[in-house]
Amino acid sequence: MKRYGKKHVLVVLALSVVLVMGMHIVAAAEESAASEPAVLELTLEDAIRLAVENGSTVKTAKLDERLAEIALLELKAQGEENVSAETMAAREKAYKDAQEAVINAMKSTALSVEKSYYALLKALQRVASAERSLEAKVRQLEIVSVKFEAGIEAKSALDSAQDGVKTAEKQLANAEFSLETERIRFNSALGLDPAVKVVLVDEFPYKPVEVTLEESIAYALENRDDVKARVLALEDAKKSFERTQQIPGHTKIDAEKASINLAKAEMQLASTLTNAVVAVRGAYTSLVSAGDNVEAALESLRKAEEALEKTKARYEAGLATLNQVNDAEAAVVEAEIKLTQSVYDYNTANADFCQAIGKDYVSIDDLIEGEEK
Repeated sequence: MKRYGKKHVLVVLALSVVLVMGMHIVAAAEESAASEPAVLELTLEDAIRLAVENGSTVKTAKLDERLAEIALLELKAQGEENVSAETMAAREKAYKDAQEAVINAMKSTALSVEKSYYALLKALQRVASAERSLEAKVRQLEIVSVKFEAGIEAKSALDSAQDGVKTAEKQLANAEFSLETERIRFNSALGLDPAVKVVLVDEFPYKPVEVTLEESIAYALENRDDVKARVLALEDAKKSFERTQQIPGHTKIDAEKASINLAKAEMQLASTLTNAVVAVRGAYTSLVSAGDNVEAALESLRKAEEALEKTKARYEAGLATLNQVNDAEAAVVEAEIKLTQSVYDYNTANADFCQAIGKDYVSIDDLIEGEEK
């Protein structure tokens, strides 16, 4: 029988301990990884697709569509001879309306998510501004502390610098709280768990839309759904009217009804065209105004940054107080926040403008095809 020495036994024990510790380390690492929130990178198009796929608004509209389809199938199952033409027409219209409601739900969801995407970007940028402000305040405190220790700065300046750091910390905390709230709202719109950390890929800096009002109106009259629907309705009314004139068997009452429907279709199209023009003009005006606000905010930020540099130089030369530096830095942060808000307002106005002219960020046809795959 082979005998093992004490040294050998100790080696075996040591290896066992190492093995057990290694297993615990791996298990702990796996548990830690599992507990970390998932990270999801999203473009705006990705976000829209997720919302259309998972959002309750579209799902509810699809359930209603299915119910309308079932009701129509049940009626058809009774046989044409047992169902009046009016009842069948009403049930078919209800199904068609339900199908259109799904499309409208998709468009509404897409617009809502686009605006929410911009809002989350704004919240992120606000946090970034607050972080820069805090960093500046901390640097100021460090400089003042050194000067105070050297006896060349008053206690009031030190107190002011410390208060500045505290204020900046509170502003950052508020910005981070708002960001978290916006993340929860955004995730909910996309049907995501609130714990999922979303990383926005698209940034959408300010980029003026170069289009004239005349071009916008022309585009709208060709692409708005309500206009296209009224054009089709008028074409159907014309065909119906022509049939009553050309095909034997129609009574005078049939002809009069067709004529009335044609007149109604013409008036409805004219009204829809007018409403479309008004909507485009309003959205265009809002977009131009929002662009002017961004330009003004950019200029205000430029001036605030110039004033800060001059104030810092004067402070270093002993010609300005720390409070003046603090005020100048606060002015820069405020200008940054206003610029962030104005860019958000502009992008939101652009989303409304695109809706007014009938331009979708993601084609509804593409969204439908993506769901069918």
